[in-house]
Amino acid sequence: MLLPPYIYLDRNSTLSRCSGRSVMALLLLVISVAASGADAVLLAADDVESSDKEVRVHRIIPGDRLEVKVAQDADLNSVVLVDLTGKVQLPLIGLVSVSGLQVDEAAERVRLAYQKDYIIEPTVTVSVSEYGQRRFTVIGRVNKPGDFLFRANKTVNVLQAIAIAGGYSPDADPRKITVKRKVDGREKVFRLNGREMASGQDVKVFDLQTGDIVSVGESLF
Repeated sequence: MLLPPYIYLDRNSTLSRCSGRSVMALLLLVISVAASGADAVLLAADDVESSDKEVRVHRIIPGDRLEVKVAQDADLNSVVLVDLTGKVQLPLIGLVSVSGLQVDEAAERVRLAYQKDYIIEPTVTVSVSEYGQRRFTVIGRVNKPGDFLFRANKTVNVLQAIAIAGGYSPDADPRKITVKRKVDGREKVFRLNGREMASGQDVKVFDLQTGDIVSVGESLF
């Protein structure tokens, strides 16, 4: 049975740069689930081996749920959802734009807004209580093209994305991978060699961002 067009990666999954062996393990997992007829794939923390322990900085996106605390007045504490425009609605000060900011940057923006008209030298903290979801698309010579979702606090690289999409089809050429990405309103195209990235050599695996479109080209032989 084919996998559904959406695969949800749960918030506890470990998705960072991985070795070629890790990608193969993930591919085998996807294939085995497809064969079993399961309706979705939930990747737990141990499903993908992480070879990169660096802490990734999260930037707030629409769909994130934030906990905002003001030390001087508990009545101003709130849990708010970042709307589609990247803003949150807060007591007294109204809408505040936080999309693209780190949590400490968001806290400073909120602090300044409260300080302007309401509180002398407020102490504000912002944390993410629930992460929103990012979307990527895989098309071309893969076994299960489609759209997929992953948690905003996790990272999916291009090899993992291809594995999640069922792996390469028999007529795929791993050396012909392109990623289309919107950068400042313009489309940018990255040309990648999946074979080199999976070789375990000193080739950095390409990490995806929300909205990326991965395309696997066809082999001529």
